[in-house]
Amino acid sequence: MKLSKRYLYSIVKSLNIKKIWIALSGGRDSLCLLDLTYKSLKQRKHNKLIQKLYAIHLNHYLNKYSDNCEKFCIKSCKKLKIPLIIKRQKKYILNKELSARNFRYFWFTYFLKKNDVVFIAHNKNDKIENLILKTVKGCGINGLSSIPFKRKLGSGCLLRPFLHISRNTINNYIKQLMLNWFEDKSNFNLNFDRNYLRHHIIPKIKTRWPDYSLSLNKCIEKCKEANYLLNEFSKEVFKVIGYNSKKIYIKTLIKLSYYKLRLLINFCLNSIGNNNTSNKKITELINQIITANYSCSILVRFKTITARIWKGSLYFTNNYKNKPENIFLSWDLGCVNKINKINIKYFKIKGGEKIIRYGKIKRIKSLLQKLSIPPWERKTFIIVYYNDKPVAALNTTFSLVSDHWSAKIKIKYPFK
Repeated sequence: MKLSKRYLYSIVKSLNIKKIWIALSGGRDSLCLLDLTYKSLKQRKHNKLIQKLYAIHLNHYLNKYSDNCEKFCIKSCKKLKIPLIIKRQKKYILNKELSARNFRYFWFTYFLKKNDVVFIAHNKNDKIENLILKTVKGCGINGLSSIPFKRKLGSGCLLRPFLHISRNTINNYIKQLMLNWFEDKSNFNLNFDRNYLRHHIIPKIKTRWPDYSLSLNKCIEKCKEANYLLNEFSKEVFKVIGYNSKKIYIKTLIKLSYYKLRLLINFCLNSIGNNNTSNKKITELINQIITANYSCSILVRFKTITARIWKGSLYFTNNYKNKPENIFLSWDLGCVNKINKINIKYFKIKGGEKIIRYGKIKRIKSLLQKLSIPPWERKTFIIVYYNDKPVAALNTTFSLVSDHWSAKIKIKYPFK
């Protein structure tokens, strides 16, 4: 596919966009995307969007050249007069690659408003590399579906305009316009799986099978189609059993065949962010489900999700111990009486706090029990005080407020 200003503008025109964000790493792909987006909007005289074109650079400090890369991004955006936002990550937990990815996607979600879009410069070669890596790691059909062209992210969406464009085409654009980019030397470190695949394995595949990219792209499309149909089937099963992917009644699950049950559990875990699930763990959970009774209290931990059986239901919850740093939730808390200055304090729940509900003073702990909030979720609540009196109990998914008060979640960390 040809890379041109007309091509990118046609993508922009097909969407109802208010603001475009470019994920700028400083590499040749993202630099090409920044340049082409700006020039296509300028040539088509789409001045309203040019004024709302932003770049965001995430400095993960993964090597000694990170600061130089950041300076290069600043210089590139200054040249085009594009506003640049920089976020720096200096601390990591667990896997560095996963932690950096979570950091990126949190800030993308944070800045995206309704009808906003973030452009990411993944290309056709990235898609094929991703398929091979997923295959050698034993991923299922969801992983083999590879990188999506477009998906919802927070209040806006994420879009990869170059996903059908080859790396050679991007390189030709860069050479033709003599654009500079920042070469990250870690891209040649063969200790990283993707680099080893890109520089050592794929050249050999290409020598033996010159048309390998066409064949693998066909494979990706077939996997996408199969995955879509399986997800549609899972949704139909949910309609029959009458619940959603966060909580399911055990009595409805045990009526399903083994493979339907396995498919449904995989669908639930994938939908809330636990990809590449261990088959051994799923088998363990299925055995627990089959033998569970109403009074059972069972816990099975996956990579990022915890499955719990409590009072005859199966719950899937995020594993907060693996929560990436710099992730937080913001609540839009307000009073019907429109207090001008709200001096509030936050404390973790202890158990004896009381609020006014429907004109009566009631214990927050008792109210949460009556609302069937599971015990592990009750521990995550924080109590909000106004004038030293509790007015709300909030956690990541639920709010309990006093009379004349309201609370709505403002920022929610994305699962995918």
